[in-house]
This record gives sequence, structure tokens and C-alpha cells, in this order.
Amino acid sequence: MKVRIKIGDFPDSVFVGAPKGGIISEDDHITLPEKIQISVDEQEAIAFGARLAVIHGKEKAEREYDSKYRRVDGKLDIIPAFTEMGGREIQRYWIAREGFISYKLAEEWIEAASAAYRRIIGYTIPAVTGVFRRYPQRIKFSVKVKLLDGEILRQGKILRMKAENGLIVKDAEVGTGFHWQHREDLLFMGILEARPGEKGVLLINEIDLEDYTASVNSSEMSNHCPPEYLKAQTIAARSAILATRGGHHLGEPFDLCNGDHCQCFYGAGRLSANSLSAAESTKGLILIHNNFVADTRYAKTCGGLRERYKYVWEDFNPGYLPAGWDNEGGANSFDGWKSYIDNSPVCHCNPEYYPYPDYHQDTAENFRWERLFTHEQAGKIIKERIGADLGKIQEIVPLQRGESGRIIKLAVIGDEKIVVNGELKIRRLLSDTHLPSSCFTIQKTAEGFKIKGAGWGHGVGMCQMGALAMAEMGFDHRKILNFYFPGTEITPIE
Repeated sequence: MKVRIKIGDFPDSVFVGAPKGGIISEDDHITLPEKIQISVDEQEAIAFGARLAVIHGKEKAEREYDSKYRRVDGKLDIIPAFTEMGGREIQRYWIAREGFISYKLAEEWIEAASAAYRRIIGYTIPAVTGVFRRYPQRIKFSVKVKLLDGEILRQGKILRMKAENGLIVKDAEVGTGFHWQHREDLLFMGILEARPGEKGVLLINEIDLEDYTASVNSSEMSNHCPPEYLKAQTIAARSAILATRGGHHLGEPFDLCNGDHCQCFYGAGRLSANSLSAAESTKGLILIHNNFVADTRYAKTCGGLRERYKYVWEDFNPGYLPAGWDNEGGANSFDGWKSYIDNSPVCHCNPEYYPYPDYHQDTAENFRWERLFTHEQAGKIIKERIGADLGKIQEIVPLQRGESGRIIKLAVIGDEKIVVNGELKIRRLLSDTHLPSSCFTIQKTAEGFKIKGAGWGHGVGMCQMGALAMAEMGFDHRKILNFYFPGTEITPIE
């Protein structure tokens, strides 16, 4: 099985290295020099859609469409957002409207529609709204592969390149939008496809599923992790790919992106004997639940409590993604969210009880973290995020939390008041990148606000640092997966 991964959309041009040679196209076998430049004259015209809801099952989607959504807007569609897998797929349907000419217009329509539904029928749109892209069926522009002196080696609407020892994408962006964002050279095996993109040159890596998961297990975490952890990570990654394929990038010419939105994938340069062995020994294995492919989510460190799926994404409550303490012994004492965040619960991901290995020491600072803002700083960040000036920020108030303490509804009060729904949107609102998580408390200070938080990521499913601790304690991959995804079974892909 092949998967197609977006590596990046590079404005104007990107440099690619082929140190051991390579070819462009299976037909003409044009030999690649050691380094090339890929450019595009014009960006592709992308259409945009606005998603209002994600609903599981066609009949339920049709019922909700008729009873709620069509009453306000007759131009909405029901769109299947999944890939068929012989009846084992999770069938998600989107309620959406298409045909917007820009991302901003689609975003503005979502805001207006949300207000209209509240006003007309008293219905609050869920927090899973979002803008998606539709690439054209017919590509209008071309990409060019050029020598460094500017000579055009090959030109076409889609160019596919490969090399026996891989191709190196120069200065690729890693960790886009997060606090670890940086650039580095990335090595990719398989096919590297270039085509016109929304910003410039769109690069896609087409690769075998097993080669992909071998890199994911050591892109998400270090390839120095214990073998049993890497096996658990590989099976979880393989299952998550198949459970979400067809939905994460509906309308785009790839299945997944290579960042945190889907799964971290930084190419063959992350591979080691450990990561390859973990992929080979679990080849073709996935997790299923009630005969469906399990949507096995994971995040870096839950902070002590794992979150239930429905509090982060759509109203979906599978038994294998429960909320709960990240330990084998059960509940810690609980005396409110301030006490939970201020203190240090006994859990797998707590570096005080289970010290992080040297190769993941930088993660320890996000088990418990703190941010300070003046009133002016808070106002400036929020203005940049929402495009509106609320004046001096007076209050930041959690309105609703999930079971892990992650805030899923937040009010910000200045000269005006806004309410933000959704774990990820809240993390973006209060940071120029992202807060580590939305599990935090807010304390007013003389100068502004002190935010104290727990964990890194959404907290749903497998806590990666907790799973690493379990592997170091001697648990095998089956016990790790059974703890984090209870009720699932390991089975081969059919």
C-alpha cells in the first residue's frame, strides 16, 4: 500500500539534492545532477470549503442535516470524509459548504454561520469547524526542474523523481507553527513528486506504508527509544493512518502532511536499526475495535490525566479512548484543577517518578510549565490571532473543561468579550505559536496574568512519554497498547 505525504509547499522554489544520482520520470529517465532547483511560475488556484460539523454514519448525518443545518442554509453538502476499507473504516461525514475563493472568506463565513445558527434556531455549532482546500482536477501551471545555472532540465505539470539512495529536500520546515519550528535538510526515499501548489512548489513523497511507519516511529519520538516502545508507536501510527485517511486532507492531492496535524514524518534520515526492526517485526499489524480500524491518537505527554476524544474533536466516544490517570495503579487524590496542576501526581509521564532519558530531556519541561503575560502582551497576541482589538485584557476565564482539565471553552474579556471553543484554538489564542496544552489555570497578577499548565499536546489516547516509561519498566508493546487503547485487538491488515 502506498501513501502520499505532503512535505511542504515552498514559495517560488526549492532545492533538492541527489548525491548518488536519480531520474525524473519513468518514461524519459532524465538523469538528475547532484543538486537541482525546482520552481513554479504561478501558484495553483485553490478553492476552499468551510466545514461546520463532523458526524459519524451516513444516516445520522442525513438526519442532522435535515433537522438542523438545512433549516438555515440550503447550500450545504454532506461530504464523505473517509477511505473505504471493506467495511472496517470509520465513516465520518462533513456538513460543509464549498466554493470560496480564499481561506479568509471561508473562515469569515464559518463565523457568520455560527452566529446565524445560534440566533435562528438556538443551536451552537460544534468546535470542529474548519477550512479545507480543493485542488483543481486539471492543473493549469507547470513546475520546472533546473540546473543551478538556470538551464531547464525538465518542465511539466507533475514531475516525479526518484533515486536509489534517496533525494534530499533542502531547508525543509519542521514543526510548523509550534515552538520547536525550524528548518533542516530531509532525506526521502520512494517517489518525490513536484507540482504547482497553493504557495509555490508542492512536494509530495509517495512511499510504501511500511517504510512510512518506520520513519514515523522515530520522527514522533527518538530512534533511541526501547524496542517495545517503538513497536507500540509503529502499530498505533499505522492504525491512525488508516483510520483518518481520506479525511485529514480531503480534496488535496495527498493523504497526510508530515507535521503534527497528521503525524510527524521527517524521512529516511530518522531511520535506525531500532526503528527498522520495530517496523519489520510489526509489519501489517493494526489495532481494531468492534471490527473497525481504531483511531489510535497519541500526544507527547498527557500531564497525568488523559483526555476523552469528544472533548478535543467531534462527538465520538469510542471505548478505547477513555479519560483517566496515566498510571497502572488507578486514581490519584484530586482536589481541583489548581491543586492538580500545582502538584505532581504519580503517573507514567511524570519525570519526578520516571526520569526521562537523556535523549528526551527537553520534553521534561512540558510536564508542568508556566507562562507570564502583561495585559499589553496578552492583548497584542490575541489581536494578532483574531484580528480584533479587545483593548486591555481584564479577565481570562475557563468556561468548560474536559475530563483531563483541558479547557475546551474559554472567555476573554477586555473592552469586549469573546468566547473561544476548541482545545487547539485556545492553545493558539494565547501564544504566538501554541501553548503546550489547554490544561492550565489563570492567575491575575499586578502586571497581567500567570498561566500554569500541565502536559504537551491534546492528551487523547497514548501518552508517548508515559508509554516510553512503561517500556523502560519492562512492559511489552502489547501491554502498552492495551493500557492506552483498552478493548482493542492487534490484527493484520486484510
